Amino acid sequence: MIIATAIEALEITTCSYTILEKTAINSPLGVIVIVKITQEGTILLAGPSLKNQLIKLKRKLLDYRPTYIVIDGALFRKSSASTKLADAVILATGASYARSMSSTVLHTTTLSRQLMLPKYPINNLDSSVNYIVDVSHKKTVLNGDLLSNPQGLKKHISNTTKTLFLKGALNDKIAQMLIESRHKFETLDLLIKDATHLLLKDSYYHHLKTIGVNFYVLNPIELVLITVNPTTKKGYFYDEQQFIIALKNKCNIPIINVLKDLE
Repeated sequence: MIIATAIEALEITTCSYTILEKTAINSPLGVIVIVKITQEGTILLAGPSLKNQLIKLKRKLLDYRPTYIVIDGALFRKSSASTKLADAVILATGASYARSMSSTVLHTTTLSRQLMLPKYPINNLDSSVNYIVDVSHKKTVLNGDLLSNPQGLKKHISNTTKTLFLKGALNDKIAQMLIESRHKFETLDLLIKDATHLLLKDSYYHHLKTIGVNFYVLNPIELVLITVNPTTKKGYFYDEQQFIIALKNKCNIPIINVLKDLE
């Protein structure tokens, strides 16, 4: 097995390894190294968090001709699920997210549906700029930084607006602006590059859907599996069967407990 991690993370490993390569990619725990595991044990994964760094690291790992590459992502680092990095995604969920099982089920359901947003039915669209398209197919390019100043978009939303494309992220500020403009449209197709560009609270996502916003992506993500862990180190746990059944009632994706189902 070949692992990529920060060099300082190796100080607490219990496995034997050989360093194959020191990359030029830095992290808070030092330079990222590529190592070959030579004896079983534990190892701390501490890779880069920036998507461009992950892409560079993936290219280096491909030089070793692996059968496949597994990227260890995190809830607040959705970029690792980008279609530029991953061919498919496994979503891990469990009791450590919240003491309330219903809250965890709701968030997991929302996130899984976001990851599976449908591809926009029109191909070869310009993805280099922000723009809106009206019902007569007139395209208006939106200049300026919409993330920090979404009010620049507000004046362009009207009852003829059909599609909004965002080249960057959809955040809470933009979502709030669209909610404030809801009286201007009955439906609106909101298009982003892929689901990792959704950086807004669940409440905003659900609110936008209720006012007629339809979400689409240029590059759909393939969510292939949801794994669950009904226990935590915090002293509470979920009923495993109730947890899995609740998720299966909401998510049309295979769901397993990896500690049991893969034994």
